[in-house]
Amino acid sequence: MILVYCVLNIAYSYGLKTVVILDVMTVAIGFVLRVLAGAAIVDVPASEWLIICTLLLSLFLGFSKRRHELGLLDARASDHRNVLVSTAPDSSIR
Repeated sequence: MILVYCVLNIAYSYGLKTVVILDVMTVAIGFVLRVLAGAAIVDVPASEWLIICTLLLSLFLGFSKRRHELGLLDARASDHRNVLVSTAPDSSIR
């Protein structure tokens, strides 16, 4: 599990953070791996609900953060984060 987490973080650092959907999904999977590692350390089975809720909450927070960055920074969003280059801000978002 530690190896998967390390490989995931290295892949995120070297390229996945510039791919629009994969950047948030990578962060969300990282949170799920942390939950699974914590459950393994204390020798408690991680329930399906815990895994699903962790994944969905981290996806919600990640996509909400990207949306807020687009709305806040508008045309300067690509200067802040490279992944925001390929998404054009939509005036209906606000």
